[in-house]
Amino acid sequence: RFQKQKKQQQMQQASSLPIRAEHDLMHSVLNIVKPPKKPVNAKILLRRAPTQEDFFRGSLSKNPISLNMLRKDGNTEPTVRDLRQQIADDLQMSDSAELLELLVANKIIDVDLKLRVVHQVVWKRHLIQTSTGGGG
Repeated sequence: RFQKQKKQQQMQQASSLPIRAEHDLMHSVLNIVKPPKKPVNAKILLRRAPTQEDFFRGSLSKNPISLNMLRKDGNTEPTVRDLRQQIADDLQMSDSAELLELLVANKIIDVDLKLRVVHQVVWKRHLIQTSTGGGG
């Protein structure tokens, strides 16, 4: 029995990696299985609806807006809320950003959506539908 336990301990010691090495190995495997998403650096062209010209003074001076401009730090993806705040700042109504609704392809967009998702799902789908004559 003693020899069996000793043999098991020897096998565990021979095959075990330091904790840091295990972590690095698992991280490498994870990056292969599920690669990290590359940030999209799309540009957003802003247009104010003609019916809203009288209600919102100021101009959209930063047009088009790059998604990289909206990143507060390198790790978080910008959301529709970030874009809305940027627009409100440009229109000199920073404290009233919640009054603005943003439309993409004639759809009101939830402020918690990531702009990457809006670009890849809503906008691209709209482009495909309108280019193939599918309406939209």
